[in-house]
Amino acid sequence: VEDAVVFVKGRLDKREDVPRLVAMELQVPDLSNAGTNAPVILTIPALKVTPPMVSRLGEILSHHKGESEVRIKLQGPRKTTVLRLDRHRVKPDASLYGDLKVLLGPSCLAG
Repeated sequence: VEDAVVFVKGRLDKREDVPRLVAMELQVPDLSNAGTNAPVILTIPALKVTPPMVSRLGEILSHHKGESEVRIKLQGPRKTTVLRLDRHRVKPDASLYGDLKVLLGPSCLAG
């Protein structure tokens, strides 16, 4: 069975000894821009930016080299700054998106 990225909406059933996740809805996200040169835009709250996070982000981006530009929307309390990362170009695919969401949270790709 091939791996796939999916969104699952459900509920947690804790009535028995072992909790179970009961899926109510399953959706396959549109990753049609994967493999294109469309930029990957990351939204990051300024408060989350730390030297270890920046270092790990660089590792992730270097691991997923490709042709797509990377932009960061840095959200501060009063303004948002958009940065273009000239050093990094990536291959936008499910593996990259998964690594980014683990590091930055599930809403980092929400534009």
